[in-house]
Amino acid sequence: MGIRDKVTQAANLTKWRVDQQRRLFSKQGEIADLENQVRGLKARLADAALALYLKDLLTEADLKANCSQIAASLEAMAAKKAELDEIRKEKPPEAAYTASLPIGEAKEAIPSALICPQCGKELVGLFCPDHGREGVAKPPPDTPFVRGPQVPDQDASLVCPQCGRLLKGQFCPEHGVEGVPGEGTPQEREG
Repeated sequence: MGIRDKVTQAANLTKWRVDQQRRLFSKQGEIADLENQVRGLKARLADAALALYLKDLLTEADLKANCSQIAASLEAMAAKKAELDEIRKEKPPEAAYTASLPIGEAKEAIPSALICPQCGKELVGLFCPDHGREGVAKPPPDTPFVRGPQVPDQDASLVCPQCGRLLKGQFCPEHGVEGVPGEGTPQEREG
């Protein structure tokens, strides 16, 4: 698994855990609300039953109506607790792998009609692989160009952190970002 894949997986896992915790807290809040509702209904039932008993007016219908409301709240609470258990049992998302371009399958080296404004090197992408500078249009052939110091080609041990492309210089010609060390030597990656 490459660096980009590891970072992406860690971000996805963190996002999933935050979402799971948010849903857990939400369900726990709903359960607490239902528990409070049941306590209130039980207190109302007790008060109503006592008041009716004292007046000698207590009937079974009065008790059944109040008990029915309590039973409905208890069923809703049981359903919320089951949902809470399901959220707790969820598994994190699987790691998603992106395929990096093998060395032999890199884009064709077709010049882009741009040059590096620092060294004058003809660019293959939009950015100079040695300086990371965005390319500029080539000047007319009769215009002299003053070149800065040349940076020798690297040993191809850097990769672009955005696209995973193996770099020939220090910077990605497509994204202009500085390369990061790749995994293993170029020979290990080829074989």
